[in-house]
Amino acid sequence: LNSYLEDKVYLTGYNFTLADILLYYGLHRFIVDLTVQEKEKYLNVSRWFCHIQHCPGIRQHLSSVVFIKNRLYTNSQ
Repeated sequence: LNSYLEDKVYLTGYNFTLADILLYYGLHRFIVDLTVQEKEKYLNVSRWFCHIQHCPGIRQHLSSVVFIKNRLYTNSQ
């Protein structure tokens, strides 16, 4: 899924569909438990998920998942 979403905004490309909503609800329980490092590892899924959860009326009763936009660490020494 991460590779598939590399060049797409939504599952079908550039159009928001029922598929996005269904996958969002299906993945929520897994995404909410990911660590910051795991979210970074699946960057395209994280980007897509964050975008979908902010669409009006989508999240409903589900908790908002936090995605850190700024790195808390660097690889430099």
